[in-house]
Amino acid sequence: MDSIISLPSTGTAAMQAKAAMQITNKATLFFQSSVNTYNGLMVDFWNSTYGLTPQQVSDALGTKAASLFELGLLLKACITGANPSAVLTEPALPFTINQDGTVTISGSN
Repeated sequence: MDSIISLPSTGTAAMQAKAAMQITNKATLFFQSSVNTYNGLMVDFWNSTYGLTPQQVSDALGTKAASLFELGLLLKACITGANPSAVLTEPALPFTINQDGTVTISGSN
């Protein structure tokens, strides 16, 4: 049975094809993992499995909340920069990153 992918079987061309495929596969897995991690973090924060409001989760993070939100914004920018049609979970409520490192969630009790 013929392969649907035609790759040279010997020589430099074969090694180049294998290297290209390996790198492409790893890049694809990295990208999808980044999307899944971002979406998972968003769900964990905005829909706490512990019954906490987003503000309570933010309060638990304390002064680390701002850096985590900033990292999330950077990750989102990287993902959408690489693939504008990537499906990403959006924040459920407006938020403010405060200078003291905390985050205030509007409309969260």
